[in-house]
Amino acid sequence: MLNRNKNKIILTVKILLIQSFLQSCVNSNNDYEQLQKNPVKTKAVIINKKYYLPNSPVSHEFYYYYQFDIGGRTFVGNSGSSHFKVGDSIEVEYLKTNPEINAIFDK
Repeated sequence: MLNRNKNKIILTVKILLIQSFLQSCVNSNNDYEQLQKNPVKTKAVIINKKYYLPNSPVSHEFYYYYQFDIGGRTFVGNSGSSHFKVGDSIEVEYLKTNPEINAIFDK
């Protein structure tokens, strides 16, 4: 009986974890859909913070991050490109209700 209850609890926890993961995926997609529908544009600057690409132990390829300020707060994003240099000025778009959702403006 104790084993049966333990298995039910484990199954319930697994279901809740899977449900939470799926919900976070849906929410993330919704945020970026909103960003595409109603973006706010601003200027950002490439900063000396690097994102090293996984599985590149030999080449050490990386992308620089960018930063921008909204309402006295600083936000960062991954440039996703290796052709930028520190100090470059770029245009980014962000979600007005949550500037942490941002991306480089792609003309």
